[in-house]
Amino acid sequence: MRTLATSLVVAALLCAGATSAQSKADKRPATRAATDTPERFMPQEGVSLDGTSCKSPMVDERDGTTLKLVSSAGGEGDYQVPEGKYGVMKGEYLRLDCSTGEVIGIVRKKQRK
Repeated sequence: MRTLATSLVVAALLCAGATSAQSKADKRPATRAATDTPERFMPQEGVSLDGTSCKSPMVDERDGTTLKLVSSAGGEGDYQVPEGKYGVMKGEYLRLDCSTGEVIGIVRKKQRK
């Protein structure tokens, strides 16, 4: 029984370490500011920002442009947008604060190993 408990504790610690490393890897800094964005993006109709998760899609209510969530960590989401929109180019995402929908900036796509 003691061996099982020890194994469970070790497994939990390994999982926590892997999650922590993933979060740090996803905290790439914004490379530059986005351009011509709304004050904040909004979730689709019927969905509200609740501070518990990143929503997808997010919408620019000015013209209906939709942003698709690609990844998230630490309350921030990286969204795929039409190339050239908001200054986002190929190989980049638009990062939003998931609790407010406000723009943080443009980040490079994470390179696969």
